Amino acid sequence: MRIEAELPGMLKQVEWNGRASVRIQAMGSIYGGDQLLEQARQFLVERLSQQFDNFEIGPVSELRDLILPQGRIELRPRVNETLPYNKRYCVWLDIHVDNRFAQTLPVWFELSVYHPALIVLENFERGDALTRPGVQRRVVDITLAGGATLTSFEDTKGQRLRAPVTPGIILTLQMLELRPVVTKGHLVDVAVQIGGVSLNTEAVALTDGRMQQKIRVKNQDSGEDYAVVVTGPSQTRAY
Repeated sequence: MRIEAELPGMLKQVEWNGRASVRIQAMGSIYGGDQLLEQARQFLVERLSQQFDNFEIGPVSELRDLILPQGRIELRPRVNETLPYNKRYCVWLDIHVDNRFAQTLPVWFELSVYHPALIVLENFERGDALTRPGVQRRVVDITLAGGATLTSFEDTKGQRLRAPVTPGIILTLQMLELRPVVTKGHLVDVAVQIGGVSLNTEAVALTDGRMQQKIRVKNQDSGEDYAVVVTGPSQTRAY
């Protein structure tokens, strides 16, 4: 039955006490699945063409025809602008009839987008700064990266790796973080103001620290720890 085809399992929840045969007539329009797919595909092709010269796109599956209320049908395609281009990518079709919202349909595509990006050529450990011999700019399928890719070595300056990487990895923004100006376990200079007297001493940083960040350091002689504010490379101020 059509109900079971459209809503699997629904017949088990519906009890009918009327006549054995009932005909219900209503005016409607059939919008072809092929048309829906083509509208979504054209939208995505136009969007990709504005950013890239070389890409491939194909539907993940066919779409069924839709039965919609009669009226002027308008498709308003959109994508999630916050997401990077992944191997599977969705175009959302907002369907309006006579300028009134009817429903939203997800249309999935399989993408390959070829664009210059930074690729890792050697092993790097967590916390390492990237070096040019170990990273190279190549044309790759950026949908395999799983995030926003880096296109220039300049994008890595002042940053370090959040986790180890191995050869063949496509670098993404999410893999990097700002390099701290104070490093855990290293000696730092601590400026201390006592009344009108300024003193300087050394201590060991207990955590990494960035500019104006509050961290704790340990006095090498007493073993006591206290709070400081990072003021520059290996420079802090007690408070």
